[in-house]
Amino acid sequence: MRGQCWASQPIALRELLGTMHFGCDGKLAWFSLSQAGAIALAVLPEDNEGLIDHLRAIHGVVVAIFFEELTDGKVRVSMRSKNEVVDVCAICKEFGGGGHVLAAGARVPGTLSEVEKRIVEKACAAIERNT
Repeated sequence: MRGQCWASQPIALRELLGTMHFGCDGKLAWFSLSQAGAIALAVLPEDNEGLIDHLRAIHGVVVAIFFEELTDGKVRVSMRSKNEVVDVCAICKEFGGGGHVLAAGARVPGTLSEVEKRIVEKACAAIERNT
């Protein structure tokens, strides 16, 4: 059942993909879903599993990040790396999260824009150091 919302609602998926950004010479890609966006698109957190794969599939992207604003004042951060050169778990651990080298996440206090800025800076620094 997970992710079926997006597969059956291409307009909703288009809206989400419209928030896509790139950094670090195209090696970093991310998108975000605000609470207002989730309400407008009628999606639930469980619908969002697998969305990050859209970013990871892009040629040249090494690290993909999905930011999801939660109702408790935190932002759910999901990170994926295409190879072990960039350890996304190390980045997430800096924000109280965990996982493993290729897939990690965290729930970070702050606004969507604040958290996005902090995580993107760390991810870009890791990419620049390691690629």
